[in-house]
Amino acid sequence: MSEDNATREDLKTYLFSKLPVGSRAAIPGWRLARATGIPERAMRKLLRELLNEGFPICGSSAAKGYFLPVSKQEIDSCLDELMSRIELLSTRRRALQIAGKAIINPQQPALLAEADNA
Repeated sequence: MSEDNATREDLKTYLFSKLPVGSRAAIPGWRLARATGIPERAMRKLLRELLNEGFPICGSSAAKGYFLPVSKQEIDSCLDELMSRIELLSTRRRALQIAGKAIINPQQPALLAEADNA
């Protein structure tokens, strides 16, 4: 199903119908995009919309893809993975803030690049 031949709601309904049930059947994003004919970036946006509308969709690197959870344990596992990502991003954000404060001279990034090329 292509994006231009269907309404957004039709695409979401179609995409939801293609999600496997249970983490053992998880499908990688690229494969789900290929199976539905929806470009991967658009597919991820549609999945976020479905999730924000209350549909229980899990995406997990541990399960290697997207799936509809069948138990509280599968939901908890996805929530744990999300928290881990949040903590990692928070650490990276703090490190970048500190690095940004260390740049006193506006020319410093260019000077650093020159030093790396020398």
